[in-house]
Amino acid sequence: MDYEVEAYDFTKIIVKEEWGNDNFSIKTIGEIYSNQNNGKLEIKAKTTNNYKLYLNDIEYSFSDEILIENLNAGNYKFCISVPNNCYESCFNLEIKKALTISGKVAVKSNKASISMKTGTAPYSVSINGSFVMNSNLNNFEVDVNPGDKLEVFSSKKCEGFISKQIEKNDKLVVYPNPSSNNISLSFIENNTPYIIYDLLGNVLDLGTYKKLYYRCF
Repeated sequence: MDYEVEAYDFTKIIVKEEWGNDNFSIKTIGEIYSNQNNGKLEIKAKTTNNYKLYLNDIEYSFSDEILIENLNAGNYKFCISVPNNCYESCFNLEIKKALTISGKVAVKSNKASISMKTGTAPYSVSINGSFVMNSNLNNFEVDVNPGDKLEVFSSKKCEGFISKQIEKNDKLVVYPNPSSNNISLSFIENNTPYIIYDLLGNVLDLGTYKKLYYRCF
């Protein structure tokens, strides 16, 4: 007589009904400082047992609660099991990146226009290391000079700051050029030598710059 036997592999049967996912209170704490791998995972069990947790190929043991620290920002999947009890429950979670300050600085005519994209107001502005102003706005302006170092700080130190070096215009500015009447010469640095030629190559004037001035030729 022939018999048909259906076989089961009981080692692969996972019984989730015994505790269920609601047996665990799971809390994630995102990064506080950017790229510092300081995210955290906190798990508390309603029922005490000998739990095993597998995360990033590392096994953790706990009975009622556990805190896992130094996690990178990103998405994770982990499972909690009870050895010799055919129990396993799996979860997906995200460790969020730290918020960092970001924005755009545009400089024109000794004015820096600042547009904040992310960060926490009020923003603190300093020039060359000295405090200048606070602003609760996302768009504001501040007076600057060539060579200044402009810094904008979030009200939360962990969000960092943005920095902008105001470029120097080390070149001579002549306007209008060419000209048959008055011309204006503008320099950034004092004691800058200059020579002015006409279109035929003749020297019209030469000297050393002391301050902004106008000459007629």
